[in-house]
Amino acid sequence: MTDAFAVLESARSPRRSRRSSREVAYEAIKDAILSGRIPPHERLVEERLAEALAISRTPVREALAILEHEGLLESEPYKGLAVRPVTIDEFLNMYEALGVVEAALARAAARNATGADIRKMDAALQQAEEAIPDHVPEHLAACRAFQAQLGAAADSPFLTRTLLGIEERSDMYLIHSARSLSAENMQAAVDDRRSIIECIRAGDSEVAAGR
Repeated sequence: MTDAFAVLESARSPRRSRRSSREVAYEAIKDAILSGRIPPHERLVEERLAEALAISRTPVREALAILEHEGLLESEPYKGLAVRPVTIDEFLNMYEALGVVEAALARAAARNATGADIRKMDAALQQAEEAIPDHVPEHLAACRAFQAQLGAAADSPFLTRTLLGIEERSDMYLIHSARSLSAENMQAAVDDRRSIIECIRAGDSEVAAGR
């Protein structure tokens, strides 16, 4: 079984004065979940998490509550909080919703994006492509970074949070699914989003939304 606590020790922050302990705990635990280092059903124990991160239990408890609210954790009988698995039906429903929300953001971004926004989206896709084929979690994280920047360019915080929430849960399924994510699918995800960028660069909101 994966040691869900040892993997967090490297997240101890030497610059904690710039971030609250709750932020440190939240970011470290979430990153470990989304990178696949903490698998579904893995129990998360406050005491051990606090020890691994060298912080008190209260900020860890607060971070776990936020992650439960976001749908990444759930309370399991006789076990406590654990990483919530994603079913195939959930994944298919989320995939359909993702396309709708991403299209709405692309439409708005085509009207509002600056040159700096486009450069940041290009950089995220470059990172996503460099992760092909052997670094699936890094590829997925870079695609989420693209979507976050797309949302920033669209100036739509609510839809951006919705999109990233869907994408995080979808990525958990892809990482832990018995079926591996192929290099062809990874490249297709990059190519599709490059098409979005080209439409945004041209200011074509309707075509951007239809990609």
